[in-house]
Amino acid sequence: MDRCLNAISYSQDQSPVTGRDMKHSQRHVSVKAFLVPQGHAESDQSKLEWRFSTSLIERLLMFDLNILKIQVYTFLKILRKSFFKPLVGDRLSTFHFKTALLFTLETYPPEIWQERNLLQCVIFCLKTLQRWFNLRHCPHYTISGVDLFVGKLRKWEFPLLSTVLSDMIDNIMDYVTQIEMDQIGERIVDRPRTFSTRHQNTLATVEECFTFYILQIFRIWYERMIERSNISRTKNIIIKVREILNESDIWAELQHVVKWLYQYLATMAASTCLRSNQPIPPAIYRLYEASLDSDLTSSRLKLASMLYCSGQYEEAKLVLTYTESQLHVDVCQWCPCVGRANHLKTETFLQKVYELPVLEVLKRHVACSVAFNSLEICCVPAFLVYEMHRTIRPDDFYHRHPIFDDWMDLVIIDSKPFMFYLQYLTFRQLGEEERRLEALHKLYNYVRVESRACGYIETALHVLGHCFELENWYDIAWTCYRKSLEVVPYNNAARWHIMRLLQ
Repeated sequence: MDRCLNAISYSQDQSPVTGRDMKHSQRHVSVKAFLVPQGHAESDQSKLEWRFSTSLIERLLMFDLNILKIQVYTFLKILRKSFFKPLVGDRLSTFHFKTALLFTLETYPPEIWQERNLLQCVIFCLKTLQRWFNLRHCPHYTISGVDLFVGKLRKWEFPLLSTVLSDMIDNIMDYVTQIEMDQIGERIVDRPRTFSTRHQNTLATVEECFTFYILQIFRIWYERMIERSNISRTKNIIIKVREILNESDIWAELQHVVKWLYQYLATMAASTCLRSNQPIPPAIYRLYEASLDSDLTSSRLKLASMLYCSGQYEEAKLVLTYTESQLHVDVCQWCPCVGRANHLKTETFLQKVYELPVLEVLKRHVACSVAFNSLEICCVPAFLVYEMHRTIRPDDFYHRHPIFDDWMDLVIIDSKPFMFYLQYLTFRQLGEEERRLEALHKLYNYVRVESRACGYIETALHVLGHCFELENWYDIAWTCYRKSLEVVPYNNAARWHIMRLLQ
């Protein structure tokens, strides 16, 4: 109340709050505060309560801003509508951003508010907002003791919003280029660009060569998956590959191909055992062990999936914990299928490709998509089996390419969302509530922020929706499936999940 009461009537030498770059007229100004019939958001008697409204005071403060500060505020409103409104709607309003601007003006020195620092000033305001997200408290600018987040944001949304802000602060230009309003992003992208440096050209060449190289390594394994080669045929292929190893110039690459075939063979054999309710023999575990460094994550995740499906939850937990510990910021998520938006590769990752042998990069820095075919079905969480039946309607067949879309009869999912999904299911079975919710938060954060709608985003949305179903949050699960259909309107298993919810 103190700021409001101090600001009711003031002149130039009696400003409402000290330390602000506000210029007032020489004459005495009277500003009114209103009482409005609006109760506290968490009060049982909200219909009987009134509150102070200092809209005229805030209006006067905004009129006192110079053109640069108005531009910063406008930019903040654009960011809110483009990136935050899709997440939480209007519950994070322009009033929150205006409050962040006013507090930032008070906190940072006047000399930084220059036109050349426009984006940096925006970042300062975002940092103010991020601090409030971390505290889960947004102060009112003119009335003390008021939390503007009360009745607006939910507790579990604060970590998500804080993560989005962190990424936005660190990569502001990436977000600017994505702004669709008034074609701002297109205008910036279409501006004349500077010439690439020799180093940038080198890394671009490295990326092209790396993609071609690992496609060749994956080809034998991937074709076996598509063709549904059985155990006997896969063993014969492994024998043939071994026969040519010593005579080949690509000995190391062929040896690595065998690891992928071991992964496939192990999961097929384990699925056969689970289907007939037989124990999994040690030989199958040895096959899994021989395949573990085919890449950074996929073989370990297939092992964890088998352990989960066979009821070995503690063992699955250990594998998943170790797999997550191997991830780092420069891991490249890679999928072998045509027609998918590729995950971004960091410059540090491409530098590793340039400096290290490709197979070393594959083992330590690449998280390949995890794929299952129908011969491995008993090693897949039951919910994901729907992915094998994504082609449902005549329109789906029409939009399915006979060659490039041959992967659509597989269960295929990016490594990170599959890991978080398995963690959620495993911790749920073990009754570890805190870690279960932590895994759900990681999966939610991945889908909404980290994925950038790349890779198999529809499958990631499906497993997120399933987690919300298990939490009995059916409205949020429905939203996940509907969003999946918006992103991928054809050949999408989301239709099965929507029909399930309608029953």
